[in-house]
Amino acid sequence: MTFDPVHQDDAGWWFYDETWADRHGPYACEKTARRELYAYDEIVLEGPKTFMVVFEYRQRKRWQLVIEGTFNDAASAVQRDNPGSTIMSITRLGRAADYPSEEKKTIDG
Repeated sequence: MTFDPVHQDDAGWWFYDETWADRHGPYACEKTARRELYAYDEIVLEGPKTFMVVFEYRQRKRWQLVIEGTFNDAASAVQRDNPGSTIMSITRLGRAADYPSEEKKTIDG
């Protein structure tokens, strides 16, 4: 599964917020949707934070990874470092300084 909060439908280009419950748009083109996503990330989410990403990787084991950065950074890092993984959830933990970064551990068998 490829993770990307920016997507297109018949009405135009959209992006999902950090909860994946709401989407923003439509925008005329992908470039504008991405620019608005980055603006949302920096303004609404107040810049770099720490995110916990839970994902399945290799033999369906679930992993938890804590990543400092933006929402997009968290998703991209998991996909880059764990190709073929499926992201189950991304949770914003808070300010980056409050959590250790790059902690990866299995959360089941």
